[in-house]
Amino acid sequence: MIKVKSFLLGDRIDLKGLENRFEAVAFAPLTFEINDNGYVVLFKYGVIVTFNLDEISQTEFISSISHLILGKYENVLSEETNVDICDSDKDDLITKDGDIILNGFDILKFQLIANVLSEATVLDYYEAKAANVIDVIEPMVNMLSEKGKISVSGKSLSKLIADVMLTYTKLVARVGVGEKPDALWDFPYMDRFYARLVEEYELLYRDKALTRRLELMSDTVETLLGVDQHKYSSRLEWYIILLIVAEVVIMLLSELVK
Repeated sequence: MIKVKSFLLGDRIDLKGLENRFEAVAFAPLTFEINDNGYVVLFKYGVIVTFNLDEISQTEFISSISHLILGKYENVLSEETNVDICDSDKDDLITKDGDIILNGFDILKFQLIANVLSEATVLDYYEAKAANVIDVIEPMVNMLSEKGKISVSGKSLSKLIADVMLTYTKLVARVGVGEKPDALWDFPYMDRFYARLVEEYELLYRDKALTRRLELMSDTVETLLGVDQHKYSSRLEWYIILLIVAEVVIMLLSELVK
């Protein structure tokens, strides 16, 4: 049984020049052979996936590329599964426990497994991040519902909108969850295997649900920002009215003095 583990290390990994440091056995995604029968698959959006590596080898490899990790995360998120390789004529399958059984070794299958596992790990990260933002927004909405006002600055709300938009941009532009991997264009016979993996990890459903959640959060924060701006505008209008009244009073007093 081969242990497969993904690690979300940061925002990005600079892959340039790595081919000269390790033995690349495949590209798109970049795949290295480490030690004997161990493999590492790297993704530029900050994830590596290891096959058949012990904890010491994993730690050593991550340390060796630490200077190439941009926007490094303090807490490394990971996900794992098991792969079993057997010699048979049966189709590849996924067990009820989520283990993957392959009918023979194929580096392309490793790459497809890594692709799906890496996207699942990224979704874990952004789902948790979205939940944290919801925890911030919910008290504001409750206050607006109960008191008809909010006690949050427009600057804080604008920052929240920026965070939501940045999360959505990273998810779509960098990761592209569920998009067909480049390798499948050259090996279409792997489509069914990849589709089963995507279904097992519910990538398309989770991506769609997360996108809806991000859109809802963005709309909610924009609404709160509109309420805050309206409050500021109303206050400004009262200031103007008071200044006008003060000017009229001063003019009247001046006339009385004359």
